[in-house]
Amino acid sequence: MGWGAAGARLPPEFVRAVRERSDIVAVIGEHVALRPSGRELVGLCPFHQERTPSFYVSRERQLFHCYGCQAGGDVISFVMRIRGASFADAVAELAQRAGLALPTAQPLTAAQRRRLQEQAAARAACEAAAAFYQRCLRSPQAEAAIAYLKGRGVDGPTAVRFGLGYAPEGWDSLVRALAPHFGGEVLEAAGLAVRRPGGGGWYDRFRQRIIFPIWDERGQVVAFGGRALDPAGILLGNGAWE
Repeated sequence: MGWGAAGARLPPEFVRAVRERSDIVAVIGEHVALRPSGRELVGLCPFHQERTPSFYVSRERQLFHCYGCQAGGDVISFVMRIRGASFADAVAELAQRAGLALPTAQPLTAAQRRRLQEQAAARAACEAAAAFYQRCLRSPQAEAAIAYLKGRGVDGPTAVRFGLGYAPEGWDSLVRALAPHFGGEVLEAAGLAVRRPGGGGWYDRFRQRIIFPIWDERGQVVAFGGRALDPAGILLGNGAWE
């Protein structure tokens, strides 16, 4: 069974060894022209069209992040994106590059497959939620949130750079927006929704809040923090990004 096939799993210690033996700057440098910028390197993002470089690579942290399209992660994530490869195939490519022999494939149990599927669904839901919250921060209903941020020195480009968003005031805005793709159980498992008493559906966990995404080491959104708006302190600025 190949590593790209369903039902096989790479040992975590092997994946860790591949990351440690793979220099992200060297790998990305084969696809992107990088130049020094402080403690990082910067170049034009290979994942979207841009004229001003917004793609940063950290040699120290072995991570990349694009402040234009929000792509980011470690060396494995980069290979997955640039090649259109699965996680397992990206690891295999980097292992070969690093001179590491692939271990024998370990078939997954039914419980492990189910858990991996649940984790993948939760990650996808978080990514979709992040995009939803970011769109909401650009909508008329976010005027108070924008004024609040501006009053604390956060302008539009800064909000984009850090992926800030806004959770609307309604009880189920996110649940309804993501309903075509994610059920309530998935959103609940991802920490995005709460089951209504009596089992009558779900409602949004975050409402009328400025949203801060939390990324893992691969640059994927895995959770969120929220700052509730204070009605007594939101009348700051004019509600339009500069």
